[in-house]
Amino acid sequence: MPQYLEEQGLSKPEEIVPDDYFRWMFPRLVEHRLPRYQEIADRFGVVLDATRIDDIHSETEFLELICDALE
Repeated sequence: MPQYLEEQGLSKPEEIVPDDYFRWMFPRLVEHRLPRYQEIADRFGVVLDATRIDDIHSETEFLELICDALE
């Protein structure tokens, strides 16, 4: 928060507009977490055939897509 206050020329947290702070903070939060997200994707991620997405109309069809990707 001190960095945000300084960059925005604010002197105290009470001056922060919550929506502005969120727009400033969110990309930094995601960037900070990218290595962790990549680690999770590398360990547990599944690549799906995107061309089949439009043909899914039920939970069963979705689960079949996932099962096919796991094989």
